[in-house]
Amino acid sequence: MIHIRDVVFRYQTDDFSLKHISMDIHQGERVSIVGPNGSGKTTLMKVMLGILETTGKVRMVEKSLDEYTTKERARILSYMPQFQALSHSLTVREYVELGRYPHTERFRDLSPRDHQKVLEMMELTHLTSYADRPLESLSGGERQRVFLAKALVQDPKILFLDEPITYLDMSQQLAMLKIVKEYCENKNISVVAIMHDLNLALNFSHKIALLSHGSLVDYGPPKQVLTPKNIENIFGTRVSFIDIPGSEAAYIVPELTF
Repeated sequence: MIHIRDVVFRYQTDDFSLKHISMDIHQGERVSIVGPNGSGKTTLMKVMLGILETTGKVRMVEKSLDEYTTKERARILSYMPQFQALSHSLTVREYVELGRYPHTERFRDLSPRDHQKVLEMMELTHLTSYADRPLESLSGGERQRVFLAKALVQDPKILFLDEPITYLDMSQQLAMLKIVKEYCENKNISVVAIMHDLNLALNFSHKIALLSHGSLVDYGPPKQVLTPKNIENIFGTRVSFIDIPGSEAAYIVPELTF
């Protein structure tokens, strides 16, 4: 599904670089990218999306990323960035509808099927009652649901989420990840998410990509990557693990040293 080999990227304005990153993400997998601030998480995601040009190979679905046209790419990849510019004149429905345009012919209106898909995604994200409200009238958590609905309505094969639960309270975080997990499992969509909360990444993901200073330190099943040793080495924090009896879930507990 995603095949990355020996990816190198350097910004011209500073010394940061991605250093020879290689990884594979299979169809239907949920992969979380974690690491300290400035470790290269968003840069790596933008390389995967083709927003940043790089040396090395990035292959998506059936062919190399640079072989897709912009519209073809938008039909298989959808991206929910951490920050989105808003057009305050748009309603919730109009904003979500933008996600269907990669599937329409030029200068054509949305089809009945497109409108039905928009309705389904607004129902999934509990936005039906907000359909005709302007985006500027919504809270931060409500806007995040709108952004997710727009990303899902594209019918992607791969969903990219850059810190999708930032600024959300605990119940909203869990609700958002539950929607993503259940919908993408049902549709066999791969998910690549940048996460700061290691506990949520641990219990949400099939695999974890751990970055530090532009290097891929470790990549694999969550409990094999998010070890106490790796966490202390990369984040500078000692932690313990608590396994939940009768469940596959586990929790990372930092040692408090105030």
